[in-house]
Amino acid sequence: FDETETFIPAGLGKNGEPDFAREGEGVLRRGKDVCIHVTGPIASVALAAADILKENWNIRPKVEEWSVVKPLHTERIQMDSSCYRLVVTLEEHVQAGGFGEAVWAVLGGRVKMLRLALPDEFAHNLGSRDEALAACGLTAENIARKVMEALR
Repeated sequence: FDETETFIPAGLGKNGEPDFAREGEGVLRRGKDVCIHVTGPIASVALAAADILKENWNIRPKVEEWSVVKPLHTERIQMDSSCYRLVVTLEEHVQAGGFGEAVWAVLGGRVKMLRLALPDEFAHNLGSRDEALAACGLTAENIARKVMEALR
């Protein structure tokens, strides 16, 4: 970039605060029925789960990635969650104190919600990241199955 320009990372406004006013900011896939809020590299698994839901059950989830979770943009959470049958949070973090807990606090039980995260326990000998996610039930297939169970 030109040295005379102010460098603004994606998702930040000119004042350095999170800027979510741009059309489609953070939306990885548009959809209906279900909204999957995801943070971190597990977003690719969320997209694969969305594919399974569409192919097997004709459910088209919206998948929205959050690159900034602190401070949490509460208006965006409320707006993005209000018109779905189910709101899902997915993260590579334990539930306690994590993204899903923060979203739950904002929504206050006003919507049906499914929080998917790592178990709050020490992981022994899990191998690769993919093996660890599978051991914790965070595969695309398991996520799609849990979403369908929650919708019933």
